[in-house]
Amino acid sequence: MAYISPLFCLPALEHWVMAAKAGHWRIEACENFVKSSDRNRFLLHSHQDVFQLSMPISGGRGLKSPIRTVHLDNSFPWRNQHLQVIQNAYAASPFFEDIFPEIEAIYTSGSNNLFDFNLQLFHYCLEWVTPKLTWSFTEAWEGPYSTEAKIKIATSYFRPHPLLNSEQFGKLSILDLLFHEGPWSERWLEDAVKFS
Repeated sequence: MAYISPLFCLPALEHWVMAAKAGHWRIEACENFVKSSDRNRFLLHSHQDVFQLSMPISGGRGLKSPIRTVHLDNSFPWRNQHLQVIQNAYAASPFFEDIFPEIEAIYTSGSNNLFDFNLQLFHYCLEWVTPKLTWSFTEAWEGPYSTEAKIKIATSYFRPHPLLNSEQFGKLSILDLLFHEGPWSERWLEDAVKFS
């Protein structure tokens, strides 16, 4: 059975674990945009705290449009701000030099369409984290479904942030894993599936 979820921006670790556990990730491509959701925001661990980054949406917060038609608002330099925060948060991590240039390239030349931008980031992360995971788009709306992953991630074998509990850790963006584990991200995910 597939794990079904919206196309989140840099999905949280718990969603990757759920998808890997299911063996197939079905991405909701036929929903309407949901404000105040992880479709345009994600969490990073920065300087002993969890920090949320949001991408502004063109048309305002009350937008009720098909997700594939939603555009990012580039009227101010949010892309540069995100890159600066990511750099500040992870520059000292072991795989920063390997991961950051591609993330930077996607941010600087990526699509202005929210769904396409998230898909570009998803493809890049998929290559590092679980290249064998199959995925597909929904052809019709398959909701309602919970966007909260129902899983606790065992953190004993990967816990770069000892102050975070399991629930907080699972909500961090996949970037956290990539910057700390790099080519071992796939192994981490396999272990997380076994222990979840």
